[in-house]
Amino acid sequence: NPSIGVGQVWQDVLSQRAHSTSYQNTTGVPIFAIIRGGSSPARSVEVSQDNVTFIIVDFLGGANDTESVSVIIPDNQYYRVNGAATLFSWAELR
Repeated sequence: NPSIGVGQVWQDVLSQRAHSTSYQNTTGVPIFAIIRGGSSPARSVEVSQDNVTFIIVDFLGGANDTESVSVIIPDNQYYRVNGAATLFSWAELR
């Protein structure tokens, strides 16, 4: 099992990502994502094993705030920013 970061590179995936849309990690290894955004009210960054039941791992923004969220997504799991949010950057180590 390769460790996170081994043989992986940072990729700017902002143009391929949207709020309220689920994405699945199908790389075969865990990936690391850093998402920067903001909204009012704050929007949740969530992960799921089955694309049905999501767990909130952090929030983006809140009343005029901009925040960054870092999350590890295991292989075959899903991730999303739930709800409308302004996304300023979305990078993944994959």
